[in-house]
Amino acid sequence: MTLKITPDECRVLERGLHVLTRCPKDQIDDEMVATRALQATLATGDRVTIHCTTHDRNTILYARDWLVTSRVASHGLDESNERAPRSYEKLVYEVIPLGDWLTTPAGKVDEAQKAEAAKETAKAEKPKKAA
Repeated sequence: MTLKITPDECRVLERGLHVLTRCPKDQIDDEMVATRALQATLATGDRVTIHCTTHDRNTILYARDWLVTSRVASHGLDESNERAPRSYEKLVYEVIPLGDWLTTPAGKVDEAQKAEAAKETAKAEKPKKAA
């Protein structure tokens, strides 16, 4: 299953992009952020802020910022139709993360609950292996 940040999770701000997503922080990479920067037509120097939330989006668990470092446009000509060739512009964005993921207090509680659930699962599987 491929996870991605959907367009409805993004809000364009004056100097960047704000994203509230349910996508897990471990799944978010620079390519996903660059894709959203492209669709929001950001400029070099704009900031992309991503907040990972719970499934019902009422609690922020993690936050991280990215900086748009490059916006390169290349022009091309599509000559597949001889009568009406079309020109196009292709934009490529490069982004870099500004620091590590910040864990909110709610995120710490979430991590503790996941660790506890993993321990319980391991305990439940251990007797089965011995049998």
